[in-house]
Parts: sequence; structure tokens; C-alpha cells
Amino acid sequence: MTLRDLLNRLRDIDDDLLPEEFDPAEVVGDIKDKVDAIKWRLDSWAASAKMIDEEYIAQLRQKRDAILGKAERLKQYVQFQMVTNGFEKLPGEMFRVQVQNSPKSVETKELATPQMFLNYPEYVVQKTTYDWNKEALKEALNKGEVLTFAEIKQGKHIRFYATGEKK
Repeated sequence: MTLRDLLNRLRDIDDDLLPEEFDPAEVVGDIKDKVDAIKWRLDSWAASAKMIDEEYIAQLRQKRDAILGKAERLKQYVQFQMVTNGFEKLPGEMFRVQVQNSPKSVETKELATPQMFLNYPEYVVQKTTYDWNKEALKEALNKGEVLTFAEIKQGKHIRFYATGEKK
């Protein structure tokens, strides 16, 4: 398979396959002479995904938020007019609008403290969280300290570098 054939096959699978249906081994085969084509395809997919996000998803999200904002402002206006004019219910042809109480909620006036926990244990929930200081662990392990609860792990990944040569 030539480089052009590979590029054409990779281009053809852009929109047709779900990620779990895409089998790189079937499309690419032996990768020894195809590094440039693979890098080009990875960059192309990343650029396409970024373009979709910038040109479609971000704009649609803004439009969605604007629509929901207008709906909320309209509801606030209706509620203001009903309360101001003393209407509890207003009938329409198919619907009616009614001012009603929202579910009750508790609003606290100050933050809970350890002292409040001691004075009001039934009202204050004590939350304690623990997390590893990974920088300190890494430093200790790199110095040769042996810890039974931590170890240094190093995975592998691929990275493409420009060779500086054109063929």
C-alpha cells in the first residue's frame, strides 16, 4: 500500500466509523513506513475536533444559554406582574399560571466552625478528607526511601518529533 493509498483510506474513515469500530491494524497495517501519514491523520483529527468545538459546540452552547436566560427572564417578569397586581392565578385557553410557594430550604447565616461542631453536634457535620502529598512522596521515593504504600510508576506513550528532513 502506498502512502497516498493510506492517506485516502484514513480520510475515508473520518465520518463512517465509531471509535470502537475503527481498527487501526486493519487500516494501517505495518507502520514502519507510515509514520508521517499517521502523524498527519492524528493532527487532522485533532484539528477537526477543535474546529467542531469552536464553530459548533461553543456557539450552540451560547445559543442554548441565551434561550434559557430569556425563558427565565420571562418567568420572572410574569411573577413580578402577578405579585405586583395581586393575582394568585391567571387562566389561559389551555393553561393557567399560578404563583405558589417554592419548597422550603435552609439558609445558613455563617459558616460552620469546629467550635460550632462542639456546641451543636446534631446540626454540624464534620468532614475530614485525606489525600497524599504526591510531590513529597515522589521526592522521598526518588531519594531511595522504601514506602509500602507508594511506588514510582512510569508509563509509556508515543510522541511525534519533526526529523528536520524531507523525503
